[in-house]
Amino acid sequence: PPPRKLEKPPSQTVVVIGDSMADWLGYGLDEKYADHPEIGVERNIHAASGLVRYDAKNEALDWPEAAKETLSKEKPDAIVVMLGLNDRLPLRDKTQPKRNGDPAKNQPGQGSKDKAASPAGSDAPPQTAKQTGSQHSSSGGPYDFHTDQWATLYGKRIDEMIAALKSKGVPVIWVGLPALRGTKATSDMSYLDQLYREHAERAGLIYVDIWDGFVDEDGDYAMQGPDFEGQIRRLRTADGVYFTKAGAVKIASYVDRELQRVMPNSVAPVT
Repeated sequence: PPPRKLEKPPSQTVVVIGDSMADWLGYGLDEKYADHPEIGVERNIHAASGLVRYDAKNEALDWPEAAKETLSKEKPDAIVVMLGLNDRLPLRDKTQPKRNGDPAKNQPGQGSKDKAASPAGSDAPPQTAKQTGSQHSSSGGPYDFHTDQWATLYGKRIDEMIAALKSKGVPVIWVGLPALRGTKATSDMSYLDQLYREHAERAGLIYVDIWDGFVDEDGDYAMQGPDFEGQIRRLRTADGVYFTKAGAVKIASYVDRELQRVMPNSVAPVT
């Protein structure tokens, strides 16, 4: 859904940065603050992006660089980031020189098929360790998702993103990913969330864990559940990935609690 339009500039602005998941979070915040025009929500979304690849057509550009450029034009009172849905891909160490003959632009799982929803809602993400074959440690990768080398390199990219966001000097909130439909997909999201939490907390960021709000009593993906007011609603869309309005507002409610702590002038009520 498109961002809401305010009649006059807000007194406080929250900048939401990330992929298609962040877009739904931004929508939820717009709905949450519908009666509070003094709080503006600016979305900086690149739907199919991630920390593995920001833009399939421009390998030189990455999220930290893009975030710095965006934030240089904004005056946020807080920054909220949510991404990772598209990051279940092989990862190369960008500090290592590429050997002659390495098909860098056509590594398995890194082609033009990298769409926002393609790796989501399925037990078979675009490329897994079994599909991409052996590691190439001497050339800096590519390393497969779920390997130790991948986690180390991905952690560095999380740290680079955090540094870019903190450079603005305002509170930064990192929002974890929810469970997706499918055991493998849910496990992948949990794995990424562990990395985000570890690096965010180490850097002094606020980490918002939304996991329990979108699983059932057994810890499995749930299509419906209590909304932010406790009413049982359908929270997820039919694709098993994204959110209904009630689901988006529920995410926003988790984030709003933290925003009220770091934005003292916020007047939106805590639920």
